[in-house]
Amino acid sequence: MEINVVILDKRILNRDYSFIKKNLSESEHFKFRFINVSNKKIISDFNLYLNRIRKENYQNKIHTNESHKSLLDYLNKIDLHLRINNSIYLTQFPLPSNFFSIYNNENRALITLNSWDNFSPPPQEVFLTKEIITYCLLFLRKTKRSKFFHEKTKSCLFDSCISNKNHMIAGLWGRICYDCTVKLKSLSVNRSIIEDSLKIIQNCWKYNFEINDNLMKIRPNPHLLDSKDYKVIPNQIFVALSWKLIDNVYIDLKESLKQFDYNVVNAEDKLGQIVFKDIWQLMNQSELVIVDFTDQRPNVYLEFGMALVLGKPLIVLVQDKKDLPSDVPGIRWLKYENRKGDKTFTKDLPKMINDTLSDY
Repeated sequence: MEINVVILDKRILNRDYSFIKKNLSESEHFKFRFINVSNKKIISDFNLYLNRIRKENYQNKIHTNESHKSLLDYLNKIDLHLRINNSIYLTQFPLPSNFFSIYNNENRALITLNSWDNFSPPPQEVFLTKEIITYCLLFLRKTKRSKFFHEKTKSCLFDSCISNKNHMIAGLWGRICYDCTVKLKSLSVNRSIIEDSLKIIQNCWKYNFEINDNLMKIRPNPHLLDSKDYKVIPNQIFVALSWKLIDNVYIDLKESLKQFDYNVVNAEDKLGQIVFKDIWQLMNQSELVIVDFTDQRPNVYLEFGMALVLGKPLIVLVQDKKDLPSDVPGIRWLKYENRKGDKTFTKDLPKMINDTLSDY
C-alpha cells in the first residue's frame, strides 16, 4: 500500500526528518511518499479552520459529525490538489487530539506534533513514527479507529490512554497487545506485516542509542538535554543526595574535600531554569560521581542511573546500610554518621576517591 505523508508546516523539516524518511522507507509492506505542500492558499485556509476549532474550544467536539465533516472537506481539498489518497497529514498546529477517518474508500489522518511536549521523554521521532505506523495498519484493513483503540492500558500501539505517563514509554517502544494482534489477524493482516510495522518503530529507539565499535553514544532527549560534548573538569566531583541533606551533609562534604583540592558540585549550585539540564551538564563535566542513598529519594536513583549510563566512576554513601540498594554490586560504598567528629569525609573518602579514579 502506498502512503502519502503530507507536511503542512515547514517547521517539521527542522526535526529528525531525514531519519524518519529513511526509517519508514525500510518498510517491506508500506511504500511512503513524502509531500511538502507549497500552495500557501490551501495551508492558510486550513490553518484558519484549525484556529477556529481552537478558539471555540472543541475539546469534546472534534469528532462530532459537523466538525468531522468540515475537517474532511478541508483535507479533501488538499487531496484533490495533490491527487492523492491514503494520506497522513503532519502539522504543528495545536489540536485537542489527532484525527482519523475512513470514508468512501478514502483514508486520512491528521497528526499534530504540537502536543508532543506532554509525552516527553520519548523522542519525537518515535512518537511520529508510532502514529504513522498505527494509522497505516488501520488504513490497510479499512477499520474504524474505535474498533481497535482501547481505554485499558496494555502498553500497546492502540492504547487510547497514551497520555498516562506510567505506560507511554512501553507503548511507544513498539508492541501490539494480544487482543489487537488477534483482531488484526482476523482481518487478514498477516504476522509479517505486524512484525515489519513494529520493527520500524523499534528502529527509532536504536537510533537514539548509536553503537559504534562496541561503544554506546547517547543521543540526549532534545526537549530536556543538549548534545554538547562536555569537557571533564579535573578534580570536579558531582554529588547526588536528598535535598534534606543539602544544608548539612553536602556542605560538610564540600568543605572536607576542598582540603584535598576537590571541587564538589550539585544542581543546587547552578541557577538554570531547567534543573535536569543542570544535572546533566555538571555530571558530564565531573571526574567522579558520589551518590548518597540516605532517605532513598527518587531523584537520587535517577541521577545514579544517569551516572551509570555515562560510565562515570562512582562511590556510594549511606548513613544506614538498609538504604543501600541491592543492585549496586561492585561499586565502592561507605557508611558515615551525620554528626560532628565523624572523620569519614576527611579520612576514608579521599582515599576511596583516589583508588576509584586510579581504576579508570
